[in-house]
Amino acid sequence: MKFFERNQFIFFEKALSDDPTDVKTDVGINVRLVQKDDFPEVIENFPTLSMIEVENRFNAGHLSFGAEIDGTLVHVRWLSFNEAYLGGLNRPLHVDSNSAYLYDAFTIPKYRGLGISPNVFAEVLNYLRANTKIESVCLCISSTNFPSLRAAQKENLRKIGVVKYLRILNFRRYTIEGENKEDPKKLKTCLALKNK
Repeated sequence: MKFFERNQFIFFEKALSDDPTDVKTDVGINVRLVQKDDFPEVIENFPTLSMIEVENRFNAGHLSFGAEIDGTLVHVRWLSFNEAYLGGLNRPLHVDSNSAYLYDAFTIPKYRGLGISPNVFAEVLNYLRANTKIESVCLCISSTNFPSLRAAQKENLRKIGVVKYLRILNFRRYTIEGENKEDPKKLKTCLALKNK
């Protein structure tokens, strides 16, 4: 275990009532739900995930959206309707009943910069509009993940606030800053930090 850890994450949300975004890509892609028989390809192409982790996510009811080019999965993005673990904050995130949490998007490096991620994001929103009663999606992005922060800006996401995390041995401290008066309450609730 590391002696010291410090992270900062920016939380965003997107209302599904917003107008759908028209997204263009430089390549022909097929966006679809990832299925159980895709697991070996997910593990092979996205080495940060283990088979156990992928199975645990599916067993917990999480969905994965994939983008294919010529039959190869080149991008995956995960969606939770209940809870997901935020490793960088060392806590679970609890999703309320009218929201969903998008997390862990990854594009194979040689396919980056082609507009794949925004296209998948738009398809996820279309899926939620058509198949659920979800009102919004939220995302959490590390303050050092500049490509994802640029994508959030392009996707017109509303910044909810910032959560700063500091850990020294077993001491943990969370600092929450919101964009308005209600946002810190929302972040404390989803991170189960009501008494902190």
